[in-house]
Amino acid sequence: MSGYERYAEMFSRFFGSAQMSATYKPVFVRALADIGKFEQGDLVGRRWIHRNGDRVRLDLDFVAVRLAKYYWDMEAASKMRHSPKGMADKNNPLLDIRIVELIREQERIGNGSGDDKIDGRQPGYEEREPDASYVKPPTLEELASEDMSEFRKKVVGEAMEEVLDHLLNDMPGLYELNKKERRIEFDKDLVDFMRCSEHMIKEASCHLLARKLEQLNPSTRLVATVTNSAEDIRKTLEAMSRMYTEMLPGPLCAIVGKDK
Repeated sequence: MSGYERYAEMFSRFFGSAQMSATYKPVFVRALADIGKFEQGDLVGRRWIHRNGDRVRLDLDFVAVRLAKYYWDMEAASKMRHSPKGMADKNNPLLDIRIVELIREQERIGNGSGDDKIDGRQPGYEEREPDASYVKPPTLEELASEDMSEFRKKVVGEAMEEVLDHLLNDMPGLYELNKKERRIEFDKDLVDFMRCSEHMIKEASCHLLARKLEQLNPSTRLVATVTNSAEDIRKTLEAMSRMYTEMLPGPLCAIVGKDK
């Protein structure tokens, strides 16, 4: 079996039968897909990919940047849950998976709000004026900057630790994990596979994510649109609001305002 066939079979099984309690797995896989752009000189985080013959070592900052960006865009678009209530903390059902809480904490730091918390959210978060609740997500370049190194370290050490182990239950042999050095290692064939299959992997990941979000958020609509990451999430939200104001006046108008 060729390397391409091996990974095609592995990912096909994953998308057909992955066991998920939260949304980490499809977002992680989607973030990993960017290794297929290794030959592109302008690839954000390219410095974290190290090729040595038939093996590739990937510093987990590369995945952390993309994982954080994707969750940050979703958090800005709609405050959906990514895990069952009580899973993150059985004593506080309002808390969500760690990456979401890390993003909220980072937003508080950016807003000069310190470490004050109310059930994992910024004080007065839900009570602020609708448009004021929107915080523009950072770009990939900003997340990959030295200024965000401590945040990336938290994402790897606190948010990604569980998915790194559990994903191997669905796809054994996908990579070798070295938690101490915060990296994974895999065959170069995986890079070649992602180069040829990046679009398919990302689309399938979005579909898997959307299905899980709909399970966790029964009242949510347009999940597929919200999870289809765009360069300008604000522009996407405004377009959605114009189209669906009559159908969904709540969640979207709370983000883009009520001037439509």
